[in-house]
Amino acid sequence: MRILLFALDNWVGTAQLPRALTKAGASVAISCPPQTFLSLTRFRDQYIPHGISPSIRGPVAELRAAIQKAAPDFIIAGDEAALDVLHALALDPRWGGTEEEVELIEFSCGDPEFYRTTRNKHETLLLAESIGIRVPQHRPVSLVMDALMFAEENGYPVVMKPDDGIGGIGVTFCRDEDELAEACRGLRGTWTVNQFIDGPTAGSAAVTWEGRVVEGIAYQKIWSNPHPTGPSTLIRLSADSEMVDATVRIAEALSCTGYVAPGFVYSKEGVPYLTEVNTRFVSMGTFGHLLGANLNAALIDAFNGTMRTPTWPSGQTVMMYPQERFRDANSRPEPGWIEDIPEDDPELHSALEKAIRDRAAANPLRH
Repeated sequence: MRILLFALDNWVGTAQLPRALTKAGASVAISCPPQTFLSLTRFRDQYIPHGISPSIRGPVAELRAAIQKAAPDFIIAGDEAALDVLHALALDPRWGGTEEEVELIEFSCGDPEFYRTTRNKHETLLLAESIGIRVPQHRPVSLVMDALMFAEENGYPVVMKPDDGIGGIGVTFCRDEDELAEACRGLRGTWTVNQFIDGPTAGSAAVTWEGRVVEGIAYQKIWSNPHPTGPSTLIRLSADSEMVDATVRIAEALSCTGYVAPGFVYSKEGVPYLTEVNTRFVSMGTFGHLLGANLNAALIDAFNGTMRTPTWPSGQTVMMYPQERFRDANSRPEPGWIEDIPEDDPELHSALEKAIRDRAAANPLRH
């Protein structure tokens, strides 16, 4: 299986994916900007550098060139911006995608009918509700008055989220009318206001094929950066039956192929509510082989016609590298914890270690 990993952002999670894919048996071509973490990995069969453009026209052209050079069987978007480019080429004829290019993207990403749904938090929650998945009370907002009326009806606190936000960016907890009005100041684009569920956050990371989950892990967050709204840094696996069932059902409803990663929050009563769905690679996709749930091997098997029964391991604690050390450079795994450090990828490992030191020096009070 020849995979093209197309990336635009300098994300540490994506940088470790070629190693996991190669060890699972894939041939990996990489297309990303030079001097990014991903560009440093030795686990690649082909490197296709590309520049950075302020408009989508440039990345679309770079994607088309990479497809021509790599001749892949499958494409993985390495980040949210890259996923937007894949969707744009598949959905918008203005970008001149050939029939073969569009078919390749649809084969890699699933049914294009749902591309726009998964990029809008409110529409995702509506779809989840329609198939019986528990979600917080929510409403799309474009005016301050919309958000204030929602809070009056549902009570404070509430959570404001940009519909196209990632990694917790832009998420604001509002405890009263003043904080909500401040959060809405200069409101641009589309946002969703949610009922606040006071409990631990959680998530799942699964690999799917034509709507079927073929491998997955589910977890609760122990630490995130920034805490509590940012990306996970320390997680404990927990195969909660409701969370697993919701992941399976949302993947089927979206006809997903590739990675899917729903997010959840637990109420004080221990009940999970789905809060978002990412249909792209997430960092948990790199270390499943250490848990007995190799997501990347399951993807390759599915491509070759073998559908696995998902493992959904439980109980292990995973310290995500380098994310947890970005949060606290002195953090170290306790006995029995799992931390997957890419020491067999020397140039990448050296760059990640330098990034850890640089962050600690820039924020000495946090370390």
